[in-house]
Amino acid sequence: MSDDERSVVVDPDAAADRIRRRAESVRRAELDDALGKLETTDGLTPGQRRAVRRMSERITETLIASPMSSLRTADDAETVAVAVELFGGDDGRADQS
Repeated sequence: MSDDERSVVVDPDAAADRIRRRAESVRRAELDDALGKLETTDGLTPGQRRAVRRMSERITETLIASPMSSLRTADDAETVAVAVELFGGDDGRADQS
């Protein structure tokens, strides 16, 4: 992230929204991929689909809990910018490395 991009997102609430949107985008993409693979192999019952979806939601909530907590107490623009840089990417997919 460039210095110009860092200066754009300094509001903790806006940063939190951006991180939540990114996390939800990644969660949905990965969930769709996993469900697609599971459906082609064994198929899933509606209850199993709900369980997998809920598991993905809980994992996502757990992963972003710490950065969200830091944003709530952030008192400087650098902390907010770093959180956005680390957790608020725009590509919508998990790192494939």
